[in-house]
Amino acid sequence: MTPVNMAENLLMRIGPSNITFLCRSAGPVETGPALAGIARLAGADDRFSRSVRRALNWHFWTDPAPLDLTRHVAILRAPDIVDDTGTAGLMSAVRRMAHAPGRPRWRALILNPAGEGDAGPGAVSGVIFHIDHVIADGLRLARLFAAHAEAPGDGSAPAATPALDQIGPKQIAQAADPAIDADDVGFVTLPLTALRGRGAAGKIARVLDLGGGLLRDPALFDPAARRSDFAMVARLVDLRTRSGWLANAARMVKVPLDTADGGATRGMLPRLPVEWEYEIILRASVLFPDALLRPLAHAKFTEADQVVTVVPARARQGRLFGSEISGIYALPPAIGRPPLALTATSYGRELRFSVIPGEGCLAPAREIAARFGDLARG
Repeated sequence: MTPVNMAENLLMRIGPSNITFLCRSAGPVETGPALAGIARLAGADDRFSRSVRRALNWHFWTDPAPLDLTRHVAILRAPDIVDDTGTAGLMSAVRRMAHAPGRPRWRALILNPAGEGDAGPGAVSGVIFHIDHVIADGLRLARLFAAHAEAPGDGSAPAATPALDQIGPKQIAQAADPAIDADDVGFVTLPLTALRGRGAAGKIARVLDLGGGLLRDPALFDPAARRSDFAMVARLVDLRTRSGWLANAARMVKVPLDTADGGATRGMLPRLPVEWEYEIILRASVLFPDALLRPLAHAKFTEADQVVTVVPARARQGRLFGSEISGIYALPPAIGRPPLALTATSYGRELRFSVIPGEGCLAPAREIAARFGDLARG
């Protein structure tokens, strides 16, 4: 067995920590080509075929085992999901799904494929991935998917498509992990040009400015609610990996906010410093019992005004799972409950934000997401 790294061990001990995203197709996906695409991605890195075991306060990767896709892939019939509001509710439910013990910690759901059930032409279709953060951080997952984009004609169905379980929203709800809160989620799509700012740091500063505008709106958030003077921003520390595509090297860094105008006007350097409190928790986590470590880590994320992640998925639209992918919807792990969690995924010429309000929110997530879009376009 191979030991996980420090970040991965922390994620296992404070989890469940799941990354959940939908690759939405331009039309109904076909089951056979979708399964073939999932098989190619799962075969690209052996983390998809390793489970995780614990010894004392550390976790270890087991040796790779033959991968049975029928234990990880199912057909999800949800014909009523026709817009972003329905997609948000479905994604929030999938995000809570528990992973089967003793198996590699991921699953894929083929959503409303052609010829399956009573989904009409307007139903959202595509492939949902639900992956434990221990397998990889979001940026590396995005790089893996971008590198395995298909050319026209790729993604043909296998000679024999195995029978897959068929589930619906009811089964999704029944599989919920009680340790994961049910969050209200909103989505908003913006053109790339909406994030005016110089370089990556400038664009993140713009996101924080917009988030500050939401938090100061008394119709959206309680003005009397607790506020801090910083945000937590995901930063990749090291792009190198020993082997394969997947690893975890992202760190959360503390970004001071200018509380006078809500903007991120201080601390936005091209290379953000690693936040020392996070590093202390990371390095000393092996000394803490789970009963103390999990609430401590969740409290660190909750005390920030905003938790922000920006993932560049692909500069141009492409094909996966035998279909043209029209958009990517991503939800971050449910760690802590900050007033505002913003996750942006760039794909083609668009940015799609997931907006998850927490402490002090007064309005539904879809209204907060719509307001975020108005501020960005203004």
